[in-house]
Amino acid sequence: MFQRNILVSVLVGLLLLAFAPVCAEPAAPSAVSALTPLPMDLSRGPKPDPKCFLPDDGGYEDASLSIKIFKDRAYDTNILYAHIKIAHPTQLRTAPASTFRHKGSLKAATIAGRYNAVLAINGDYFQFNSERFIVRQGKLVRNRPTGEDLLIIDSEGNFHVVQKARKKDVAAARQAIADAGLSIFNAFSFGPALVIDDEAVFPAETNYFLTSALKPTQRAVIAQLGPLEYLIVSTEGPEDPGSRGLKLREAAEYTIEAAEALGRPCLYAYNLDGGSSNSIILGGRKINSPNNPKSRAVSDIIYFATLVP
Repeated sequence: MFQRNILVSVLVGLLLLAFAPVCAEPAAPSAVSALTPLPMDLSRGPKPDPKCFLPDDGGYEDASLSIKIFKDRAYDTNILYAHIKIAHPTQLRTAPASTFRHKGSLKAATIAGRYNAVLAINGDYFQFNSERFIVRQGKLVRNRPTGEDLLIIDSEGNFHVVQKARKKDVAAARQAIADAGLSIFNAFSFGPALVIDDEAVFPAETNYFLTSALKPTQRAVIAQLGPLEYLIVSTEGPEDPGSRGLKLREAAEYTIEAAEALGRPCLYAYNLDGGSSNSIILGGRKINSPNNPKSRAVSDIIYFATLVP
């Protein structure tokens, strides 16, 4: 009887293995440590496994990456937001349409496909001028800040915001990150900063550079909720049937609400290029604003890659 029970247990175990899902929730840190981080350059990540995409554009799950997509409606506007958890900071990456030093633009979905992005959002269209402080994939592209808010992502995947940055402010931020034994992986200069320490910091009636801050329109926001945990918010706008769009202050307040719905604080939130540039790409396909055929080519994307080969 004892031997029979062993045989039954073995057979059950084999059946469980045979029918176990290929993709699962992100593994414990000990298991993730066996996965190889990506180089901080323009290398592509592994191709995402089609079996790991959730039904109905619901996200993606494997041992290194969790993405869950939510649909909502607020401010008389349809909103899409994504909750992302990664296993290693190198999974949060950027990619250009051409190179980071040469102008070029492509649809965000095209760039995402080239780099095996699981999830991507349009970047900050930094090539529209020759100024500002820009770092991409660990390389300094330019250091000519002109008073805009900066978002810096360090080598641990943590966000830092420098408001109204000038050269001395950038130098101080770079030194502080270096003193902590870290480096800058990426830095963005569209802005403004929307949320710091779970508080909306962008004033309700203030304009900011060329963002049409007081105009309800499509908005794209990236936020950090915790260590290696992020939130992307994409809103529709007046070009989308049935949607009003959000002002920048409203985008800040909504991002806090979305984080709260996930049971998390919003540590930082930062405004990216919006309007027709606003693109959420999942598995190589644009999933936001499905009833609006207008989609502008962009110079760069921010994306999340898997580590699972």
